[in-house]
Amino acid sequence: MPFTLLFCGAFGCASAAGPVRAATRQGDVATALRLYQGYSEARGQGEADLLAEVAMRVLQNAAASDDAPTRAAGFSAIAGLGVRGRDLLETLSEQPGVVGDRAAATLYELNGRSGTAPVRLRAALRSDDRERRSAGMVTLRGARGARRLVRWLTTGDAPLRAMAARALARWRDDTTVTAALVTALHDDADAMVRAAAAMALGGRGEDVAEALLAALEDRDTIVRMAVPSALMAAAPGRGREALETLLVEPPTPLSVEAARVLVTRADERGDEYLLRVMGTAARHELRAQAAVGSVGMSTRQTEALRRFLRDDDHEVALRVASALARLDAIRPEALAALRPLARLPDGFVAIRALAVLAQHGDSAVADPIREALDSPDPTVRRLAVLAWSDATGASDDCDPLAPRLRDDDRSVALLAAVEIVLIAAR
Repeated sequence: MPFTLLFCGAFGCASAAGPVRAATRQGDVATALRLYQGYSEARGQGEADLLAEVAMRVLQNAAASDDAPTRAAGFSAIAGLGVRGRDLLETLSEQPGVVGDRAAATLYELNGRSGTAPVRLRAALRSDDRERRSAGMVTLRGARGARRLVRWLTTGDAPLRAMAARALARWRDDTTVTAALVTALHDDADAMVRAAAAMALGGRGEDVAEALLAALEDRDTIVRMAVPSALMAAAPGRGREALETLLVEPPTPLSVEAARVLVTRADERGDEYLLRVMGTAARHELRAQAAVGSVGMSTRQTEALRRFLRDDDHEVALRVASALARLDAIRPEALAALRPLARLPDGFVAIRALAVLAQHGDSAVADPIREALDSPDPTVRRLAVLAWSDATGASDDCDPLAPRLRDDDRSVALLAAVEIVLIAAR
């Protein structure tokens, strides 16, 4: 008889979970997972709550990392837990330095920025460390806070300027802030800062329309592509007129983005343009980009989209079928179109088709999604992790995600940790 089974029989599986928890508390994820595997094999099934404890430790280790990108990814993942991450954030907020500051800032935002801001975050605003200062930004309020951010927008390094521009989006009625963002959009040397300024100008009214229109001629694509949605949010009437003039032939990435934004406002010219690009454009990437707009026009253009369900371009067919699957009347036909896509050797297309089928209760997709969890392509593994929650139905079976907690790709491991916690909590 295997030792683990004998141990469970003699002392009970509850006590057998003790070593798993001990290794987890010590931060030794590899040992915890090895012990968990033996524990689940002895029981004949896994225990979602116990695996969730290991997953939480994976998130904690990432957020507490000395490596800034790993730390940022860890906190981003924890934010995806919402209120379920509160206890972990409380623990992390007790740490000194940037880890504690970031945890305190995330908690403060989770609480709706209500009440008195933590003293440590106000102190972080004076730090020379950009990451700590960024954490402190959540405490800034009123004219004084706006002035501070405007100063950073004009004097900081490029990443800090971009952070300041994004933060200033909250001050929509402050004319000084608007003027500073317009200047940044026009003059800043860094494309990321200009793009952040463009997005922050959205919703500020007709006064910023000219600045956004000028940015459509920006030298960097990332800035030009940020303008259509910002322009429409700032000045819908003027924006609609301007975006319609961008619907040129032959199509460009900017013209397709302009049409997509128009589609979100139920604009028929946007619908017609995207359908035309999907049907006639020579470039695959433009047809695929246009197909992204299928969701926005699916209820208005159901019949027109229907002909793309079996398009030779799998990306177009996938996006259209995914959009139409949301509609009761045509869902069976859309799901039927997704099934052959789910069997394609192109794992990136197949896993997304499988994910949509899982969302709509297709029980046959569980095994292929489980196989995709072991794909050599990290992008496919990430999507498979996200799809597994729907593939399990109402069960709390998250054991197939356990190996992914030690995935070579950091984003896969963190996504797996989040999904395990969410599955265990339902």
